[in-house]
Amino acid sequence: MFNAGDLVYDSRLNMIGMIMRIEEKSIVSAYNGTKTSEGWYHIMLFGDEWCKDGKTRGYVMDIANNILESYNPNIHPVPF
Repeated sequence: MFNAGDLVYDSRLNMIGMIMRIEEKSIVSAYNGTKTSEGWYHIMLFGDEWCKDGKTRGYVMDIANNILESYNPNIHPVPF
């Protein structure tokens, strides 16, 4: 689990980023109307065209916790 301000590495994109904020989103099932919630990380990836104007990419926490790594400059390449 990560916190706002943490630097992370996404090996799929070979990019380093910072978790800018974490939010909880409510979801209502169209099937039966039940309400659930899920956490999201909003990450600004350095060097990403999408993020150049301050936009962030959303990652569902359950998935991101299996994809992202804590950034370590000794093992993760610096792409810029």
